[in-house]
Amino acid sequence: MWQQVVGKELTTTEGEPIGVIYPGRPNGDNGPDFRDAVIVNESRLMQGDVEVHTKSSDWYRHEHHCDAGYNSVILHVAMWHDCHSTTVLQSGESVPVLCLAQALRHQAYLLPNQLPCFRILNRMDKGSLERLLSAAGDARFKQKAKHFRTEILRFAQKEQAGQALFRGMMRALGYSKNTKPFE
Repeated sequence: MWQQVVGKELTTTEGEPIGVIYPGRPNGDNGPDFRDAVIVNESRLMQGDVEVHTKSSDWYRHEHHCDAGYNSVILHVAMWHDCHSTTVLQSGESVPVLCLAQALRHQAYLLPNQLPCFRILNRMDKGSLERLLSAAGDARFKQKAKHFRTEILRFAQKEQAGQALFRGMMRALGYSKNTKPFE
């Protein structure tokens, strides 16, 4: 939902107007959730990272305030604001908080229509939707089983079938960001 607010009139929990020019690129690794975002705050252009949480108190629960890796955060986005007005970085600086529930309240009726597959899934009855999700899960499982079977056969030719099991276990332990290094 953070990426849906580009171009919308927003206000921080402190009442400051902000604009999102670029929400940043998703970070698939450790650290803030979005990198290199660009926002306008009080006529000042700012570039940096954005951290997104369900509740604003998650910043402290996850101990980001103790982690220098989050000192590049320029905006803390939370669905619900349930603690301090601002977010304090490890460096001691404060960054504004954007409460998405507040920002999206007047637009909530529009949101589902913007979600992928909404029109199709919305027309399905509960049983059909459950069957669709179950079939998708089965297909994913079969795809992984086929890959694993191929690995076992490849290593069996070298009389190292146990290596396939070891690699599969290590890959699972590396899920999801470190699958390749763990193999």
